[in-house]
Amino acid sequence: MYKSRINNAKRRSNREEKKRDIVHPDEGQEYGIVQEMLGNGRTRVLCHDKSIKIGRICGSMRKFKSKVLIESGDLVIVSAREFEKDKVDIIHKYGFDEAHDIAYNGYLPEYLYRVYTNPECFNYSITEDTTGDYVMFSHQTKNEEDEEYIDINDI
Repeated sequence: MYKSRINNAKRRSNREEKKRDIVHPDEGQEYGIVQEMLGNGRTRVLCHDKSIKIGRICGSMRKFKSKVLIESGDLVIVSAREFEKDKVDIIHKYGFDEAHDIAYNGYLPEYLYRVYTNPECFNYSITEDTTGDYVMFSHQTKNEEDEEYIDINDI
């Protein structure tokens, strides 16, 4: 038991040192941002053409040993299906450092770059207005100053 704990600690410390090459999308593939996890290996993905599609995590990413955890806000590569236009397959997930490099080196399309760099956009949808400006819909909270003060003794 003691020896295995030492070996596991060594593996954990070496885990961060591994660097992998940045994978760019091929023909028929594009970047996407995961908006929401739907369950059963399905997600809601925001694509570069400003459409939201249902994404399915491919089988090689769902296997036990090579399982990849995907969360909302992750940058992924999706492959469009020819026979189902509203569904895509998630084939690669970028780590935090890789996604940062892709976003700030100009590989990401402008629309996805705006969504990825604005952390509030993961919870709310973004649409394009007729003027070309981007509008973000969010929930507004009431401030205590905005509400009129009601004294219970006056009632």
